[in-house]
Amino acid sequence: MRRPAFTLLEVLIALTAGLILLAAVLPAWQELNRLVLSDTMQEEADSDALRFLSLLRMEVFQAGYGLRTGPSLEVAPELLQLYADFNHDGDLDDPREWLRYRFDSATHRLSRSSGGSSFQTLLPAVEALEFQTAAEGCFTLHAQWNPEDAVEVSTFCPNTFQVLP
Repeated sequence: MRRPAFTLLEVLIALTAGLILLAAVLPAWQELNRLVLSDTMQEEADSDALRFLSLLRMEVFQAGYGLRTGPSLEVAPELLQLYADFNHDGDLDDPREWLRYRFDSATHRLSRSSGGSSFQTLLPAVEALEFQTAAEGCFTLHAQWNPEDAVEVSTFCPNTFQVLP
């Protein structure tokens, strides 16, 4: 008794149909994979930007702590320097009593330095960032995190725990 089986022609037709189907589906699968990866990278960049803003907000709030006179911050377009007398000795000569944030527009890197340490990268890919002096000892941060994002403007004021819209 013969068992039912596929002929060679049927197997070749099925293989050809499967390869055609695979060739049709593969580009769509690759595009979907690219979109998911792109969204994941965008979410990570947004999360990194939010962490930076949170850190900056906390450190700006502490700027001027323990100072009796003098400014608690210095602002330049690509550099922000914050001062605080954390050890209460009345001066700012000790290490770790100032913080610097620097944006390098050539490399698109945002870096941070504490005390006398070297700058360490906080955000490796920022489209554009600029610090500007604002009224009453405050400063504004103009940031474009990604090329497709709009420029966000935030105002920070030391010792007020306030970020103005």
